[in-house]
Amino acid sequence: MALRLAGVTKVADASTNIPSPDQLADCLLQAQLMISEANIRRSMVYSILLTTYVLGTGELYTLGPSGTLVSTTGTSVRPIEIERARLILSTTGTPVHLPVFKGTFREFSDLKVQSIPGALPQMIYCDDAYPLANVYIVPQDVGGDSLELYTWQTLPNLATVGDSIYLAPGYDAWFVPNLAVRLASVFKEQGASVSDDTRQEARRTSAAIMQKNAKSPRMKSDAPGSSGRAGDFNWLSGH
Repeated sequence: MALRLAGVTKVADASTNIPSPDQLADCLLQAQLMISEANIRRSMVYSILLTTYVLGTGELYTLGPSGTLVSTTGTSVRPIEIERARLILSTTGTPVHLPVFKGTFREFSDLKVQSIPGALPQMIYCDDAYPLANVYIVPQDVGGDSLELYTWQTLPNLATVGDSIYLAPGYDAWFVPNLAVRLASVFKEQGASVSDDTRQEARRTSAAIMQKNAKSPRMKSDAPGSSGRAGDFNWLSGH
C-alpha cells in the first residue's frame, strides 16, 4: 500500500503493477529505518515493560545477548531506555518495593565510593553500550533481592518483505503513509510522489501517537527537605 501511495509501482511492470525486487528491497530498508528511528523516540513508545531480575552481590552486570543480569523468565535484553527502577526485598515476608535512583554518567562518576558490598542498592547507572549494556549497582546487594526495571517497549522490526508483524492499535495507520513519504523521496528520480492528502495523513497519525504517548513531567520543589533533584533556584527570592 505504501508503494502504491508513493506511486512507485507505476514504474514497475505496467502489465502487472507489481514492484520489482529492487523496489521491494528499498522499501524494506526504509521500513526498517523508520521503525528503528521510532524506537528511540519517547513519544512513539506505546508501553512501558516491567521486567524483574534477581540480584547477586556484584557491582557490575550486563544486559543483552548472554548478559549476566538475567530476568526471572531467563532472558537478558538490552533496553533502549530505562525509565525507572525499584528494589524488591526478599527477606521481609511481604514484598517491600523501594525506589532506586537511575543516575546519569555524571552522577555516577561523581561518586567518591562505588564499591559498598552488603547493603541496599540506592542507585543504578546504565551506560547504554551496545550490544551489551553495562549496569552498575551502588551499593551492592546482599544477594537474593530483586531489581525491577521499567523499560521502553520497542516496535517489532522486519527482517524480510514476507514477514508479518503485529503493531499496537493506531500504529498501522502511522506506518503506511509515513513509509509512503519516505519512498516518494527515494524514488523521486523515477517519478514517484505522494499527494498532499498522504502527507497530511502522515503528519496527523504521527501527531496522534505522539500526543497519546507524551510524558507529563512531575512538578518539583526547591523547598528544604523536598525530594526533587532539580536545581536550587528559588523563584520567591530570585536566587
